[in-house]
Amino acid sequence: MPKHVIKLLVFLFIVLLVSGCSSSKVRVRSYMQDKTRVDQKMSGNAGYLLGTPVFDEAGEKKTTRKIYVLEFSKDAPANQEGNGANIVKYKRNEDSGSDQMTTQEIQTRRLTQVDLPSSSGEMVGTVIVENSLVEYIVEKDDTLQKISKKFYGEYSKWPKIYEYNKDAIENPDFVRPGTVLQIPIE
Repeated sequence: MPKHVIKLLVFLFIVLLVSGCSSSKVRVRSYMQDKTRVDQKMSGNAGYLLGTPVFDEAGEKKTTRKIYVLEFSKDAPANQEGNGANIVKYKRNEDSGSDQMTTQEIQTRRLTQVDLPSSSGEMVGTVIVENSLVEYIVEKDDTLQKISKKFYGEYSKWPKIYEYNKDAIENPDFVRPGTVLQIPIE
């Protein structure tokens, strides 16, 4: 097949892919990124010990390469967005020695105050939170993106959670249920 036919087929496939995604509330973003080339450094003796050194006659080497990035991100379903608040579950130790799951509704945008529960379970007060951490226990089927949506209102801020919890998370693609995460609150 001629090259222009293959290019046309690839272009049509990409157009079909993007048009299919546009109908299901998927955002598509493409951009070009410059990355450094690490494959240009020659290591070793390059034949010098055998008496046949290789001279670099190739001219000027390119130190960067262009990467074309195509990102797809899906919006949250309409039934989950609601009033901008999400329910966060955390464990609380009771005096009887049993752990009990407690739910609390927090604002996903600009969390400025948090109710402080005492060990007996009653609310003791409210505190203004600026640049602090909230402890979160990972539930079944949670991902860093879902946790990011709960706390920040956006899926794209999951790297921030991962950076604060690198010691607790082995693989950012899979977070084990029951893992305790520290969530930075702005």
